[in-house]
Amino acid sequence: MGTESDNQREVIKATARSIQEFAKEQMDVDLDFDSESVKWLDGYIEEIRKQYDAASTANLIAAFGAYFGEALIQNYGGEWQQYKGTWCVSIDEDHKAFPFAKVAKQFENGSLDSIYQFFIMVPIVMKLGHDPDFKQTTPPD
Repeated sequence: MGTESDNQREVIKATARSIQEFAKEQMDVDLDFDSESVKWLDGYIEEIRKQYDAASTANLIAAFGAYFGEALIQNYGGEWQQYKGTWCVSIDEDHKAFPFAKVAKQFENGSLDSIYQFFIMVPIVMKLGHDPDFKQTTPPD
């Protein structure tokens, strides 16, 4: 028997799969958690975000956040984890992403908070995060 966290992880994964099914059945779009799928989802959010008020977007944020998090995991590794009471994708010890919050920000702010731009920046941030020169807190002389 799994823990409550294990059960919640499974719900998140099932929700991500439901987005794949929705896109295929309703829009004839094949999503497979790759960068092109995240780019499509980013564009879809931009198309619909002004059609909903904040209260109406909660279910969309949950569903799209689950898909976005699974895309991060399948492309960059990691796992779903709770961090200070919030679900995140822990890619490694130093890198955590908060896909539900990121999707919510795109709904609120539009392309300024693009999930696709975030997605393609993850490997760069991870590489720089492991570069000792990047961790400088003061500029060199």
